[in-house]
Amino acid sequence: MDAYQVLNEPDCKESLTQASFDALVARFRKAFLQEKCYAERLAAHRRPQEFREELRREVADHLPAIQQRPEMRDIDGKTASYVQTAVKMIWIEDKSLRTCFAAMEVYCQRRGANILTTGVHLAEYKAMDRLFRLLSRSPKPKTLAVPKPARRKSAIGFSSRYYEPFMTLCRMIDADHYLPTRYNEDKQTKSFAYLYGNYQNELEPVSLSQGITAKVAKYLRDNLFRPDEIKLLLQELLPQAQIFGERAVNSMRDWADRAAGHCDATYADEVQQTVTVVLAARNFIYQDLLEQYSGLYTDRSKPETAMKSKTEIQELVLDFFRRTNSRAGHVVHINVFRHNLIHKLNPKEHELYVTGLNELIKKGYLIYEQSSPECLRLTEKGYQRIYDDNFQEEESQPIIQKKKLPGTGFPDELYSDVLATLSAYGRDLETKPKVYSGQDEEGMRDHFL
Repeated sequence: MDAYQVLNEPDCKESLTQASFDALVARFRKAFLQEKCYAERLAAHRRPQEFREELRREVADHLPAIQQRPEMRDIDGKTASYVQTAVKMIWIEDKSLRTCFAAMEVYCQRRGANILTTGVHLAEYKAMDRLFRLLSRSPKPKTLAVPKPARRKSAIGFSSRYYEPFMTLCRMIDADHYLPTRYNEDKQTKSFAYLYGNYQNELEPVSLSQGITAKVAKYLRDNLFRPDEIKLLLQELLPQAQIFGERAVNSMRDWADRAAGHCDATYADEVQQTVTVVLAARNFIYQDLLEQYSGLYTDRSKPETAMKSKTEIQELVLDFFRRTNSRAGHVVHINVFRHNLIHKLNPKEHELYVTGLNELIKKGYLIYEQSSPECLRLTEKGYQRIYDDNFQEEESQPIIQKKKLPGTGFPDELYSDVLATLSAYGRDLETKPKVYSGQDEEGMRDHFL
């Protein structure tokens, strides 16, 4: 039995109610199990779990067939989707709706669809989806005489109150929502723009990553999660950030290789540039989320008063590469240091930061790239420096040698230069008295010296 047979029945009503919709869902599920002789075959099978798995796969194949029906396609302007997806989005957005049927009524009002036709097909889909979930569950094990102590759950499960927030955060860091897409009129679907020959890279890693992490922070702040709840959500979200855009990157690399094989170097370069942007954005997103997660463990009740040395600041810089398991050639954007390190330093420590960073670059641990955006790239020597505990630093020779002044005698050229400098300063005092009006005699003397 399917939706078409129900709609052709003579006693089929012109409209649906909540009760009739629920009855249809139960009827579709019961009819499917009766057609498959589920109870008899399950009792006669020597391996019931194997039979349940076979039936589950059959239901899984039946769901796409229902989804591809013309009555289950949702086309809103240039956007193509499915009815069950559009109904679910309405149910998520409108918190006043209590049931799937209420969300379907709103959908039919917006699209001007027939509630009877849409409701019957949606009831069949909902019945098969529910049946698929029931068959996916493992049978209840036999209770033991001495029950084992319950183990503490270490991850967010389906029954957890944090499951829905966690899934919302996962959608926020899904690269498919941020890569450019185009509407395919023939297939009535959206595809990535890099599938078309005139593709041009328009992504920028800094703005992309900052926009995503800002959404995550805003969601956690607006929903008033406690610090321990934020720790749990971020702890589970960090592994998702490490695979940001993995599927899209693999697809784009294949398309770039094919384009290069067809001598389309321009298109291949644009796609490869997008791959680089996505990988850089993944690194930035993970670093920002890790910084938020680490900040929750910082004791802010006691302000840090100890002055950091140049060596400690250098270790803080290298720690950004160490925490993200960077390899030789990986980069960290300069804005990451500005947002997470530099603003925490006092003026003296900022000078040490500049000096220490230049020293790391001169020693060959890092490479500064003045591109857009600016970044620091880890070298092979720097890779050994941050991970090898037995790494020995080479004794660096001073780059700038001090110029030796003559011990005896005073060259005429140096004497003339001194006189010219002092004379120029004296003339400047006479021509610009307002500039030096705030200085006393000792201040002017110091300038002469």
